[in-house]
Amino acid sequence: MLRKDLKAVFGGDVRLAISAVFLTLEEFLARPRVKEELEDFCRTRGYDVLVIMTVSFNEKKEPSRQLAVYSPCSHFKELVSCALEKSEAPSLQLLPMYSPSSEIAAYSQGNRLASRKKVLPIIEILLKALETKGATAMHGCHGWKETSNIAQMVPTSCADICQDEDLQLPPTPMNSLVDGCPLDGGLPKLTPEDILEKINQMPGKRLAGTPCSDSH
Repeated sequence: MLRKDLKAVFGGDVRLAISAVFLTLEEFLARPRVKEELEDFCRTRGYDVLVIMTVSFNEKKEPSRQLAVYSPCSHFKELVSCALEKSEAPSLQLLPMYSPSSEIAAYSQGNRLASRKKVLPIIEILLKALETKGATAMHGCHGWKETSNIAQMVPTSCADICQDEDLQLPPTPMNSLVDGCPLDGGLPKLTPEDILEKINQMPGKRLAGTPCSDSH
């Protein structure tokens, strides 16, 4: 199911996959051993993070979108979840949903027009920032592959990054959610260096070489 419509993106050694699933998120997460299934899927293919975008349709053929972020490493999960939650170009209008595991962040998506094509640039700018910093340092953050060399640039809570006013993307123009909008060419020019400079300026918000623990 996850392999049928899959897009993989990379930033340094960080590997992320986005899978489109034509099912409600409640139905998907209610499947037996869903966490183990996601873990096995990512481990065998070398993905650090998996973003699942679901779409279903009501009687009027109107789409309903939901989204989940899975990673065995809480810092990867928080970083990607934060980027999606705080995005304003476009705003996904995410609301938290019930999740059967702490390794899965689940959301309903109010912006029904934000398909994977619109979400992908949000992920790409985050991965580009990690690649510029040197993502090999982050590759030790695996729930199934512990090392002592975790990234120094990942704060204990990625909300510390997202709450920085200087990092907020400009509001989405009113006409930006229709096809052919000005944002189709990509996100505003916020460079990875700008993001990482802000991260490095936050006192006391760096990890001290502690690997993610294996959550089983």
